[in-house]
Amino acid sequence: MDNQAYLGDTGILIHPVVKKGANSVDVYLAEDEVQSFCYHTNQTYFDFFDYTIYKGKGSHTISAPMDKIPVLVRGGSVIPRKDRPRGSTGRMARDPYTLFITLSDDVSGLHYVIANL
Repeated sequence: MDNQAYLGDTGILIHPVVKKGANSVDVYLAEDEVQSFCYHTNQTYFDFFDYTIYKGKGSHTISAPMDKIPVLVRGGSVIPRKDRPRGSTGRMARDPYTLFITLSDDVSGLHYVIANL
């Protein structure tokens, strides 16, 4: 757990590869209970890039090829991002935002939604 960290209060969990030649990492998910209305639920985590679902307390092995940093997003998070590749931030100024929304387990049957604005 020394090499993984939450990015502030965003619900983003990052675990960079720190061992030479490694192509996966073991991410530890704690028992993350979020109070919703009158009950507690364990939240699901989603891979930021390929939307793989990780659930349950304990260690989870995540693939980490050379072109991917292991990033998980906790269920119930909303992350605004700009998805159009540009050469500079000035060119991105008027690009639309994409909301990456990971729904919490309180919403049955739905796991993730990507909405373009």
